[in-house]
Amino acid sequence: SCIENREHDCKKPSFQDLKSGMNEKHAMINVVCNDSIHSSDFFQNHPECNRYLDLFAVGVHEKYQRRGIASKLVEKSIQVRNLKILNHIPYNYSTLGGNIKDCDSAIIIATNPNTNGIAQKFKMSPYKTVLWNDYQDEQGEKWFPPEKMPDPCVNSYYKILMKKT
Repeated sequence: SCIENREHDCKKPSFQDLKSGMNEKHAMINVVCNDSIHSSDFFQNHPECNRYLDLFAVGVHEKYQRRGIASKLVEKSIQVRNLKILNHIPYNYSTLGGNIKDCDSAIIIATNPNTNGIAQKFKMSPYKTVLWNDYQDEQGEKWFPPEKMPDPCVNSYYKILMKKT
C-alpha cells in the first residue's frame, strides 16, 4: 500500500515516461492501471478527498488463494488508519509525505475476479472499467492477449473512509 495525496498530485505519465523508469511490461501494466484510476482523475472527481490509501498489488500465491488472506490484508490496511498509535508516527510516514491516519479514502485496482470480489466485500464503489484488449502497440499487436488474462476487465474501486466535518 501507499498513500497518494492532493498536494503531491501529478499528471498521468505516458507510456514513454513510465518506460524510462521501469521495464516495458511493467510500464504497460501501469498504463492500464493508471487509465483505470489515477490520482489526478480521482481528486478531480472527488474534491472532498485529499488523501487516499492505494491498496495496490494485493496478491497471494496461487497455492494459498481462496483462504481469505488477501481480504485480511485489505481489511488490516484500512483498519490500521484508525489505530491510536498512529498519532505518534511522524508525518512523513510514507514516501509521498502523508500519514495513513489522515487518509479519507481508499482505492483498489482489480485485475482478476478475486480482487473484484474483495472490493465488493468491502462495499467499495466502482470507479472505472478499462479492457486489457484495448491496449496495443503501434503495429496493432495486443499488449495483453485476452486469452492470457484472468479477466477481460481492469476495474477500479474506491471507498470514502471518513467524511469531512
